[in-house]
Amino acid sequence: MTASYPAPLAEEHNVLTSEQAKHFTETGIRNFSSELYTLTIQCDRMGFRLDGAIIEHVAGADIISDGAVFGSIQVPSDGHPIVLMADRQTTGGYTKIGTIITADLPRLSQLPVGDGITFDIVSVEEAQEMYRAYMQNLHSKINLASAQSTFVFSLKTTI
Repeated sequence: MTASYPAPLAEEHNVLTSEQAKHFTETGIRNFSSELYTLTIQCDRMGFRLDGAIIEHVAGADIISDGAVFGSIQVPSDGHPIVLMADRQTTGGYTKIGTIITADLPRLSQLPVGDGITFDIVSVEEAQEMYRAYMQNLHSKINLASAQSTFVFSLKTTI
């Protein structure tokens, strides 16, 4: 059963495809990388279930259990992706089409139910460059917060 939501806002997330992408049809991969998916009410700290275009498997969704990381995108037999979140299981037995890059995980974690997600497949080199930019931005914010905290602390001790 597909839930009905108002037109979602779409937020793009960058994905590295996995070795298991070979378990999906060309149509399945095309749907994954070009269609809008909506965050359903079936979401928690373990995983975000998405609704949208079906991601077709070549010959079924089940694999021998293997490692699962924060941001892995499992696709069970119904063809609707599940993004594994912070409290995910450590292994899983569904095919994983890819993994959302580290730099996009904080934004993903904050999405409200009903928002839209699109996926852009990127290369390892592109993901590494985005990670470097993300870390540089994060460090500049940490340094700014540290400088502000030092100022506030100094001001409080002189009053």
